[in-house]
Amino acid sequence: MSHYEEQYAEFGALCDDLNKAVVNNDPKKFAETEEKIAEFPNTEHVDVVDDDQAEPVELRINNDRFELEDKIQNVWTTSEDLDTILFRVSDDPDGPPSEDQLANLLIGLKEMHDSRCRELMHVFEEGLKRYRYNE
Repeated sequence: MSHYEEQYAEFGALCDDLNKAVVNNDPKKFAETEEKIAEFPNTEHVDVVDDDQAEPVELRINNDRFELEDKIQNVWTTSEDLDTILFRVSDDPDGPPSEDQLANLLIGLKEMHDSRCRELMHVFEEGLKRYRYNE
């Protein structure tokens, strides 16, 4: 495995840990993982060489990984949106929404979730294009 692939795998594992901490509502694990992500190399230029005979491949690492992390976190917002809809249906002091209002809430939520996922995939795909090795 190349140096770049190792870093990519390590960062992916950290993002997974961060998401698990959010799902499990574990602020301690979240803070620990955020610290590890902050320690992750974030230099302007990194030369990656797979072996002694290979040409160095220059990578530009800016804050793109944080943009990706931000988009991943945004997808979790759907869960909070569902909690809000459940409040309207079950606990709203003014009573539950009408059938049309509920349908509009769900349609809106579906569109927002789809948009968040599309944005996440766009950032992910752009990152893959930007950091792909020249063969």
